[in-house]
Amino acid sequence: MRNESKIKVSKKIYRSVMFLICIFVLFVSGCSALEEKDEKDEKGITKIAFWDEQRKGTNFMNSTSLPGNYEAAKEFNIEYIRLAPDKWAKDRDFLFNDQADANPNKDFLIGNADQYEGIVEEDFTKLKAELDAAY
Repeated sequence: MRNESKIKVSKKIYRSVMFLICIFVLFVSGCSALEEKDEKDEKGITKIAFWDEQRKGTNFMNSTSLPGNYEAAKEFNIEYIRLAPDKWAKDRDFLFNDQADANPNKDFLIGNADQYEGIVEEDFTKLKAELDAAY
């Protein structure tokens, strides 16, 4: 009887050890899938290596476009500009003078976000002109 109980205990230990080994193998194989890929750009530099060097950038969070800012950014060798075109559809009084939004259902580029009907062509034309001016 004692031998049978020892065998049952040994089988339980064996199953537990095998279960832990399987979990470990799955974990290790899953982690290896997360390793950095060696994706390279046209210059042969890995994408993540691009950020090894400090970059210069700025934010243009204006309610209207200020084309002179793009020229100033070029003079100071600014590489990146983050725009906030969502403000372009709002009235100045709403943004700066704590007034009610005159166009609460108007968002830049998408019109009414709650009832999307497609890209607003006038806004798209304005955005393309901005990007052209920035380039």
